[in-house]
Amino acid sequence: LFFAGFIRYMYVPVCLFISVVLLAVSYWKNNKEAQKGYWWAFGVCVVGIITAMVFQNNACGSPFYTGIDKKGIFWENISYWYPSAIAAFVNVNLVAVQFGKNSSISYLAWQQLFSWINLIIYLPIIIIAAKYFYRLRKRNDPGFPAFSFIGFVLSAAIIGELALLSLTHFEKPTSGGVWTFIVEGRYQAFPVVFLQLYFFTWLAKSNNLFAFKKTSSFVLSLLFILYVVNFAHQVYYTAKVAANYRSMKDEVVREQDYVFFETLLKKTIHENPEKDILVVSSDKYYPLLASILGKKGIADGYKLDGYKPTAGKASILFTVIFGAELDKYENYLRGTDVKLVKKVAGTRIYIQSLNP
Repeated sequence: LFFAGFIRYMYVPVCLFISVVLLAVSYWKNNKEAQKGYWWAFGVCVVGIITAMVFQNNACGSPFYTGIDKKGIFWENISYWYPSAIAAFVNVNLVAVQFGKNSSISYLAWQQLFSWINLIIYLPIIIIAAKYFYRLRKRNDPGFPAFSFIGFVLSAAIIGELALLSLTHFEKPTSGGVWTFIVEGRYQAFPVVFLQLYFFTWLAKSNNLFAFKKTSSFVLSLLFILYVVNFAHQVYYTAKVAANYRSMKDEVVREQDYVFFETLLKKTIHENPEKDILVVSSDKYYPLLASILGKKGIADGYKLDGYKPTAGKASILFTVIFGAELDKYENYLRGTDVKLVKKVAGTRIYIQSLNP
């Protein structure tokens, strides 16, 4: 269990939470054999997590590196949640794009609507699960629905942690706007897959598909239709990408700013071997790329807005800014020697010559 913490830092508290829940369940069900096993599992998990934290601290300077320095309480960061319950059966992005094209409601408005509907769906899921597990405690059946229990608890822990991280960490500007933990769909892959597997478990035990006699039959049939349509589209799109990979890759906007800047930086270094090259950006990719190429990367670019940069020798300063953070560089960009090189995929790349 603790190895998940080595793969992604957000799983560290989730791993600890799951081991504690399993231990609590063993006492809840008064299972002596399970208690011994889960105490061992809890101990191994704690030791493993501590090892992961020590490793992470030595490698990155922090046991829980988030890449975001400013912390506090930011309620606006949890105004949008990735709709994982809906995404288990519908391609949310595809539907929002198509609805946006064929209606007066924008793509972003559809995404926000899906988020609100998803939060409403969470409420009955939590109520049904709580009632089910509460009744389970009073049953004499020694069997325990480990798949349902662990899947639900782990899904709730992941979504809850993402919401907490978003609430307590400042938003991160990106080329597409701003980013928080709870908006990231790939972080919620486990809840999405668990809901799909649980749906097929329900489907295998039910004889109500397309019977339309009860509310459960309507829900089951609707989810089945949505899933089949989504699956068919995914097969079609995967085949389309495989057959036209080169041409589609050239049209992708995402990360074109990375590709362009790497070429620009290498060219600048080659043409100015006697000068220092400095790179400033809130996106860690850019200053880290400069460091990899033997130049200087500066992570905290917002300080440029408070003073005029100086250098001990002739230097070239690149400042990479996303549209959502332009106001944080307002004073700096007023400088007459700060010139826009190019705007790529929502990212603005500026250059400034510094003389001693």
